[in-house]
Amino acid sequence: MTRKGQSKSVFRAVASSVSALVLASIASGLGDNETPWNVHVIDSGISGCDGVRLSDVDADGDLDLAVGWEEDGVTRLYLNPGPSPEVYRKWEWIECGLTPNVEDAMIMDVDGDGRPDVVSCSEGAEKRIFVHFAPRSGDYRDSARWETVAFPRHLTGDRRWMFAIPMDVNNDGRMDIVAGGKHTDAKIAWLAAPASDRRDLNRWRFHEMSEAGWVMSLISHDMDGDGDLDVLASDRRASGGLLGVRWLENPGPGALQKAHWTSRFVSEQGDLPDFIDLADMDGDGDIDVVSTCKEPDRVDWHERLDESGLRWKEHEIGFPENAGISKAVKVGDINGDGQLDLVLSCASAEAPKSGMVWLEFENRPPDGNWARHEISGPLGIKYDRIELIDLDGDGDLDALTTEENFGPESRGLGAIWYENPTN
Repeated sequence: MTRKGQSKSVFRAVASSVSALVLASIASGLGDNETPWNVHVIDSGISGCDGVRLSDVDADGDLDLAVGWEEDGVTRLYLNPGPSPEVYRKWEWIECGLTPNVEDAMIMDVDGDGRPDVVSCSEGAEKRIFVHFAPRSGDYRDSARWETVAFPRHLTGDRRWMFAIPMDVNNDGRMDIVAGGKHTDAKIAWLAAPASDRRDLNRWRFHEMSEAGWVMSLISHDMDGDGDLDVLASDRRASGGLLGVRWLENPGPGALQKAHWTSRFVSEQGDLPDFIDLADMDGDGDIDVVSTCKEPDRVDWHERLDESGLRWKEHEIGFPENAGISKAVKVGDINGDGQLDLVLSCASAEAPKSGMVWLEFENRPPDGNWARHEISGPLGIKYDRIELIDLDGDGDLDALTTEENFGPESRGLGAIWYENPTN
């Protein structure tokens, strides 16, 4: 069989939800203890699957999934069917709306009617933040009843938007939107929800928080222990001394909150971070920061040294061999031994390189000795953001992600999850 024929054969197997275990093992020649995990497809029917965000939209106790499909320009919401055996099948989806150049989609109740909506960020030529409003009544699953509206450009500007999170910034009981952008005139900003008629996006107010360059992650967290939420951000292309992992200090309610927030650095200034995660890595009772970083590829654990959030110690974790270039990191106990591990995703992971692996520290995290373990094998090329969640209900954490470049015509594996073999 030709190389092209092999690629099509593997792609068809994965797209039909057949496990890639045997295929990946043969392709990589790995030993039994490093056999790739089984992969399961949620959806692979269109192109450009980019990022995963979770929330329980139907109040059934299972976390559902929002995904933007960049190349095909649509945002979909996937309804988690529940644990084994239903979770192994393709998931029911709602097409929320058209979103050209979509980069990220997240779930929040924008209008406050009790039914979760979806917010999509678009870069490229589109440069918009879209809101997909769920139907106020009737069948939530009926895509035709969803309404897509873009924030007007006189609010958000002619900017590329990369990532957004829900956050009650001013503590008024209404959920606001914090968003980060990319390239020309990029900002981190918050859109303040009005007191009434939140479906009228002209009533929202736009407040700049910081200059930016290429925002990859935003996390709302009280970084200094003063009782209000700050914003932790990773920026891989900022200028003016803002490049790196930093948090924006919430100045408290009032006029100062509507002006620029002070940046406090977690990483070395000038680092090129991608995605970040929060976890108590050393078990000392406070929250540390973990980030992936480029040039050279590495993973950094930023140890918090005090409650102020102003003092950090950086520990470099060696990047695993036979992997692509660094993309995302997520922290969780993968093998059930009570210790935190790291799951990494990669881009440019052409075979025989792996696109997803997990790392286990051998003594203590500060020692820097981390063992590499397989997840994907050589299957897939460009992975993205990761969520760790027990999808099949067997008590261990599975890895939920997207892959957008593998297979014929680079359609990609799509929205997928890797089944943790621990249990």
